[in-house]
Amino acid sequence: MKQYARKIALKAEPLVFKAISPLLEGRKARHTRSFSAQKYCKGYGAETGALMQPILVPAGSKTRYIDAMPSSYWRGLPGNENVDIVDPDIIDDGATLISVADGTFDYLIAAHVLEHVDDAIAALKTWVRVVKPGGHILIAVPDKRFCGEQDRPTTSVPHFICDHEEGPQFSAEEHYCDFGTHLKGYSARSADRCSCGP
Repeated sequence: MKQYARKIALKAEPLVFKAISPLLEGRKARHTRSFSAQKYCKGYGAETGALMQPILVPAGSKTRYIDAMPSSYWRGLPGNENVDIVDPDIIDDGATLISVADGTFDYLIAAHVLEHVDDAIAALKTWVRVVKPGGHILIAVPDKRFCGEQDRPTTSVPHFICDHEEGPQFSAEEHYCDFGTHLKGYSARSADRCSCGP
């Protein structure tokens, strides 16, 4: 019954969203992303990594949800027992989408996915591959000023290229050092030992 109610709510939500949008004044990131989705996410599409915050698409659009793990996995994690998590239609790695044919979707949504992948360039190529020519890809990444990561260096384009050309294992140690230094407060190692830079 709970899943049925969620499906009804997802169908009704765009209409409700349109009615209350003047009251939101763009303060909530999810609603801002949904404004973009109302314009660009029409037809048959997909969202990878929706979890408990699927993006609101226009009425009449059909979104298939993709996740690497079933919702039962996420509900089994501490603190998620009573969280309403989207049941994925497709179980697949959102960065590679090996089970999805080329040009399948009119749109693809990836909110807070890109920052978690080992090879961002490969993920972007994959997303372009599965979207039809003329389709849209809606990508949202966190703003480090508002998620406790303001002291972390911005990842450079050469670093993304290095991850793509050398493979993610090449800079894995760098990622662990960055996480430990900037998010956990562990002592930093010498910058000249970093293989790919920030």
